[in-house]
Amino acid sequence: MMETIGFLGCGNMGGAIARAVCKTADPEKVYLANRTAAKAEALAAELGCKTATNAQVGTAGAAQIHL
Repeated sequence: MMETIGFLGCGNMGGAIARAVCKTADPEKVYLANRTAAKAEALAAELGCKTATNAQVGTAGAAQIHL
């Protein structure tokens, strides 16, 4: 069973790690959050991930949260 993974921040580093994770993990189990929602939404559309607010990622029970 794949665990849920959350990313708080979709900048250069967060985006690169999210892209790498989505190559091996189910993108439907990856949640992206960013201070600017449009940035998270654009990356989520590219990768097939879901978006959330920082608080939602933090309280969603994600097995891993990357800052």
